[in-house]
Amino acid sequence: MKEKKTKTSKKETVKETKRDVKVTKKETVKKEAKETKKVSATKKKDEALLNKDDQKRFKTLSRVVKIISKIVRIVLMISVPFILMLAIIIPIMFSKIEVSGNIVKFNDARFVLKDDYITLNVGEKTHLIADGIKNMDQVVSFLNDNKLSTLIASFEVALIGAVVAIIINIYIFKDIEKLFDNFYLQKTPLTDENTEYIHNIGKKMIYLLLSELIFGIITTILAKNTFNTHIATYSIIEILIIYVIYYIFKYASNLQKQKESTIYD
Repeated sequence: MKEKKTKTSKKETVKETKRDVKVTKKETVKKEAKETKKVSATKKKDEALLNKDDQKRFKTLSRVVKIISKIVRIVLMISVPFILMLAIIIPIMFSKIEVSGNIVKFNDARFVLKDDYITLNVGEKTHLIADGIKNMDQVVSFLNDNKLSTLIASFEVALIGAVVAIIINIYIFKDIEKLFDNFYLQKTPLTDENTEYIHNIGKKMIYLLLSELIFGIITTILAKNTFNTHIATYSIIEILIIYVIYYIFKYASNLQKQKESTIYD
């Protein structure tokens, strides 16, 4: 009886060891499969979607746009104090000006606006200042239809509007500079940060358009024949294009979160 019991126990132990071996084999196979999946996933994540030449071009263009934006921003910042100085000087200069028909007097100097040219008379000498000027009659009527104080006020408003426009543009170019710096440095341009920069650029362009429109209306109220319906800085079409790009980036950045990919190696 004891021999039978020992034989059965041996058989059971052999079966159990075989089962354990099968289980361990299955577990190792599963682990290896998971590891291979992880490796393949990381390879897919690190895989760049542009070739080497396109990567270089993209980096170069991003760098160039960033540098140009920085230069423009600095130039605009330098121009602000000069415009403010001009706003102080203009009332002093205009206080010494007299307009009579087509003659503008400034101290001892007389500017004569006739046909399509302007001459300067100082004492007995006459100098040709400008020639081939179009719509001279409109310039003369503009000077005669408006009081000197009204002209000063309209110029002052126009200069303040220019300063406001320059300040908004400074912040726009600052956002452009940061955006393209991210394009240069980051592995993918499709991020929430870059999407927000594009959104901010669009909003500031709207503020600029509205400010130009408001200052244009004020100038028109102050002086006759000064309103210009053309918005010089940014048009409505350009703003709409920026917002289309913003929504494309918003969609693409959300897609980027689901399936990671890079633009650079």
